[in-house]
Amino acid sequence: SGSGFSAATSSGASASGAGASSSSGGSSTSAPGSLTRAVGGLHKEYVAGGGDASLARLQDRISNAYLSMMGHLERRHEQCGGAPLPKGSSEEEKINALAPRSAGQSQLCDSAHTLRRWYNACRHERGQWSVGARPSDKEVARVIERIRGLLDSERAQRA
Repeated sequence: SGSGFSAATSSGASASGAGASSSSGGSSTSAPGSLTRAVGGLHKEYVAGGGDASLARLQDRISNAYLSMMGHLERRHEQCGGAPLPKGSSEEEKINALAPRSAGQSQLCDSAHTLRRWYNACRHERGQWSVGARPSDKEVARVIERIRGLLDSERAQRA
């Protein structure tokens, strides 16, 4: 996949294998892996307290995929000489600007908005997302793979 788009899949592995435990930059004072251990410890406490581990994993993967996708779209926009997005733009407005339907990107735009809605639900309805209302791992993986495929084919067309 040459898009540089990295997202967690339903198996929990990163789609690109990009650094899961590396620190960001040289300014970090904690040892590599300490953040992973801290987050893992917090997750264990959540599950031990009766939290839904599969829901937490799904929400984490959706969040990771959404943030990776937006980073990719923003980088692509900058590399193509796009004007900076107005400060204070909503996530919906950003997607509409970064993957406009009018530019023949309706599938990418639609899939990006699906992922955005799930991301918002993860953030704002975290404990209320019932089994029947949330997407399945397979559905999430399908949308992520569709986005990756569209980004890859677009990149191949530009090359």
